[in-house]
Amino acid sequence: MNQIVPAAVDPRAAPMFTTWRETLSMTKRFGVCAGSSVLIVGSGGNGLAFAAHSVNLGARVTMVGSPRREETALGAGVREYFGYGKEDLQAAVLKSVPQGFDFALDALGRQGIADQLLGCLRPKGRLAIYGIDDFGKLSINPGLARGEFTIFPASYAEPETHQDVSEFVLQGRLRADLWYDTDKPYPLSDIAAAFEDVRRSPKPKALIRLKE
Repeated sequence: MNQIVPAAVDPRAAPMFTTWRETLSMTKRFGVCAGSSVLIVGSGGNGLAFAAHSVNLGARVTMVGSPRREETALGAGVREYFGYGKEDLQAAVLKSVPQGFDFALDALGRQGIADQLLGCLRPKGRLAIYGIDDFGKLSINPGLARGEFTIFPASYAEPETHQDVSEFVLQGRLRADLWYDTDKPYPLSDIAAAFEDVRRSPKPKALIRLKE
């Protein structure tokens, strides 16, 4: 599980490797590839990572998330962005991408999201639920799908993507500054302030300096 980060990687980016490796592993196992279309619900650290990986693999990505995260998501290569709270999210998304999506991913894991995603999938598309906000309470109504679909389990193994993540970082295709301000580390004694700032920030994480 623990592997050496290349010496050329900025130490301020190294804390992202756990998130990047896990989400890249799942993205590749999910089947995302060049030319595919991906719909992601969730604009937190993991949702943004899934988006960035999908873009790096050559997919077209649409995201649904917090309005304050739109600029960050577009910086990661997301093509269309929709804020939470639309009364008919499915209609809005399909108006932009009427043919539907090959892959749909719920990075939140909340009740009702999977049903909305089913209606946005192309026939024979794949649905995955990664988030665990409502763990153990989720259900799916297959009748809402536009055709056959596959439910993909949240399967991943971090070590298998360590090299890929390292190369993306060295190539500038994964940038930690999209997730947090690399020039503004918080001392551990101010971690409460870091959490509070993240709640208002367009970036989903904060960098913590463990030694004063």
